[in-house]
Amino acid sequence: MKKLNVFFATTLLVALSFVSCNKVDNGNNTDDNGSTGGNEVKVTQIVSKMTYGEVDTVKLSYDSQGRVIKETYNSDNGNGQITETRTYTYTYGNGMITASWTDTYDNGLGGIPPTDNGQDIATLDAADKVSRIIHHYKTPYDDTGLNTGILTDKYDTTYLAYNSGGYIQEFSDSHGSGTFIWSGGNINSVENNNYGGYSTTAITYTDKTYNGNLYLEYITDVISSAGEITAGSINAFGILGFFGNRCANLPKQCQGTGGSYNGKTTYDYTFNDDGTVNTITEKNYYYLDSAVPDEIWTYTLSY
Repeated sequence: MKKLNVFFATTLLVALSFVSCNKVDNGNNTDDNGSTGGNEVKVTQIVSKMTYGEVDTVKLSYDSQGRVIKETYNSDNGNGQITETRTYTYTYGNGMITASWTDTYDNGLGGIPPTDNGQDIATLDAADKVSRIIHHYKTPYDDTGLNTGILTDKYDTTYLAYNSGGYIQEFSDSHGSGTFIWSGGNINSVENNNYGGYSTTAITYTDKTYNGNLYLEYITDVISSAGEITAGSINAFGILGFFGNRCANLPKQCQGTGGSYNGKTTYDYTFNDDGTVNTITEKNYYYLDSAVPDEIWTYTLSY
């Protein structure tokens, strides 16, 4: 499964984005009940396809207040075989958001597919931004990766901090920490320090903006390069708009150095007549001097 972590675990997809959000002037931020306000076009499905054929699909359901209440994710190996299915349900209220999830996947060993499940509980600050996420899950796998056949409780906590302008600045968890450097309404670079060592990602942007309801920067390698902020449904909260202001423009390139990655990722877009993003093509180069992409993903958004 690729990074189509659009809200669920593991990596992620493409393109860091859009019109910067200000709670006061355009209503894109959410209140403590998770309502997006405003009249942005809502994304209902994202399909990502890799060069060799893997297809990941995320479908979103909304309530009458425009809040995402359910996400379903399927990963297809390209031959029609579903290798993973993940479902999230969201509940809102009392300064908190709870994402409850189940994850069933094929480990290639036959028999009953193993299933993980858990809850990610996000605490909102006075400005309705996530300040802490408790990641609670049950898994049959122990710390060595062995399937014990018994679901075991595991926990992790992520903390987030913002600058005075409402932009995400830092995060930390048991794996390490990350810092976001902003310039001109966009994330200029991401500095990350975790078990993979210190690394930095430099980001450049197109002159295009985005008018959909999701925060695409959290669907792309721009944010996944920051490390474990994309784990579990943590990234989901970012995509839904609970990590403060979003970027002003769509990303053009991310270039990483240090740690376990020294490569680059480029992004190209097509647009619908109403200006919404239709497709995103992500080209991954494992080395900075690579002339040909090692991996290509295409993402198609439906509204």
